[in-house]
Amino acid sequence: MITDLSHKKIRFAIIASSILKEPFVCFYLLLPYFLLKDLQATALHTVIYTSTKPISSFFSFYFSELVSRQGMTLKYAMLWAGILARIAFIPALIFNDVNLYILGSTMYMIFTRAETPAWMEAIKINVHREKWEKTFSKGTIVGYSTGILITILCTSWIDDSLFVWKASFAISLVLGLIAVLIQALMIDNDHQVKTLSKGVKQTLSAPVKEGFSLLKQEPEFARFLWSFMIGGLGLMIIQPVIQIYFTDVLFISYSDLMISFCICKALGVVFTTPIWNTLMKNVSFNFFVFLVLGGFALFSFFLMFSQFSISFIYVAYLFSGISQAGSHLVWHLSGPIFSKEHSSTQFTAVNVLMVGIRGLVGPAMGWGLLYFIHPTYIFMISMLLCLSGNFFYVFRRTQSVESNS
Repeated sequence: MITDLSHKKIRFAIIASSILKEPFVCFYLLLPYFLLKDLQATALHTVIYTSTKPISSFFSFYFSELVSRQGMTLKYAMLWAGILARIAFIPALIFNDVNLYILGSTMYMIFTRAETPAWMEAIKINVHREKWEKTFSKGTIVGYSTGILITILCTSWIDDSLFVWKASFAISLVLGLIAVLIQALMIDNDHQVKTLSKGVKQTLSAPVKEGFSLLKQEPEFARFLWSFMIGGLGLMIIQPVIQIYFTDVLFISYSDLMISFCICKALGVVFTTPIWNTLMKNVSFNFFVFLVLGGFALFSFFLMFSQFSISFIYVAYLFSGISQAGSHLVWHLSGPIFSKEHSSTQFTAVNVLMVGIRGLVGPAMGWGLLYFIHPTYIFMISMLLCLSGNFFYVFRRTQSVESNS
């Protein structure tokens, strides 16, 4: 039963974990640039690094299946995933090897994404429905505000000291572990993680089959996921392009990158999250998705002009933050919203799986395009894909309404 105490404890966990996890988020965003600049990673390393992040969603999907078979509750599933995600970086920090950093990043993404379905379900069963958006938004604002403060403190030395960067990276991992422990301890209402499949013999294939079966049963959820698939592919193809272009062509410093990622983007998130929160309650879900993907299209649009001035990069990441604020809400809460009175873990797990599917082709596609056309045109293709995701959602929803009328 949801009580005021359970709500307050989860609200505390959201805010505390947002503060404690944000330092690692800031330093983790610089990792691919650190690999390119200081460890002489190749373009192929960059593509592998970028690809393994979304592809790790496949393994996250099966981790959820594994813990459900072991009879783990939401609390213990989160705790194990959070610990495994962070200790994976220990070998990389000791040996300072590119491949170990890529492996650590892959393991981190696998287990942090595996942690998401359990955490979203914990929020759902411990917080009153009318307070989901507001409670979740507070954590988003606090987290990104923390990122702004960290960037202001770090920009004076981040370009000069490799040792300090590694030490900060390690300390931020420890803070992340503390955050996961707090999250687990604050869960009052708990239950066993629900499984997607029923047969032990089909452990590998059944979750995917059941996932796509869920999409057939929930056509509105399927339309949402496919629109995000198309728009998300637009964002995916430019990830390796941004890293290589910023590092090898524009020669952007770590401090400027942190300003872009952790101040400009964070300001977009912090100042518009309350607006997105209000919009989610007062506009249709499809219009909300339309605005999110439209904002990401503007992100790619301004990146097209990054060769002329770093100011365009700042503006691009401001729009990225604005869109991210809406995307953060809609992506994480889509499971609880579409599942209605049922468990949301299946919906969120399928959401995570779709991230992995587009990760199979997006980064490699962007890397391939880079050999034939200038990054400006790849940014243009990205913008068109984001807009296409919008048109797909509106068009398919219109068709559905007409067929039902």
